[in-house]
Amino acid sequence: MNAVVIKAGRHESVIRFFFLLNDRMLSRECFKVMYGVDPGRQVNRAGGVMTWDEFLAEKKLYVQSWKKMKEGATEDMQKFLSKSWIVVYCKQQFDIDADFMTVFNECPSFFQNVPRFTRIKALCEEMKTLEKRIKREKENHSDLLEDKKDLQEEIAELCPGELPVDDSWRIEVRFPTVDMDLIQQIKNSPYCDQEKTMMRPASINVVLKNVL
Repeated sequence: MNAVVIKAGRHESVIRFFFLLNDRMLSRECFKVMYGVDPGRQVNRAGGVMTWDEFLAEKKLYVQSWKKMKEGATEDMQKFLSKSWIVVYCKQQFDIDADFMTVFNECPSFFQNVPRFTRIKALCEEMKTLEKRIKREKENHSDLLEDKKDLQEEIAELCPGELPVDDSWRIEVRFPTVDMDLIQQIKNSPYCDQEKTMMRPASINVVLKNVL
């Protein structure tokens, strides 16, 4: 049996472990039974630091948890949740479907300030300036479009998918209206992370849990 030890985010209570047996990864529940600990949530593969690409993979699991939370809810809760949505929260919040450039430009604190970040940030600033020029010059801007293509290629060469992200992110539910009774019921869902959710009745904070 080969063992891979991967460091979790600083807010996790345990270190995440994944054990490979015959080239197949043990399920989370199987691991809990065998080793007596929960492997936690944030998968970190780059020396203990989660990258943007790893975040995207993990985010898909939360989206599935969100779907299952709605499917397993009561009729009243389903109606309420059908109008609710989930966001990524990490000092700032952004849409669950936001792409790299949107997150990088609007929520730069989501990424760790490493040399790669500094270089990508400089290129993104150039890109924003260039896009403003393109909007102003509606005609005869073929050269500017070529410059934009060159900038996009430079950013791609820096492999933004490998950029490390802040390890304190979480997926939170946002509600269209405040219905304290229903929100309190939602907090009791197995897909709600009760360790991170403010469970007191006065709070509308609900943090999603990855149970897949």
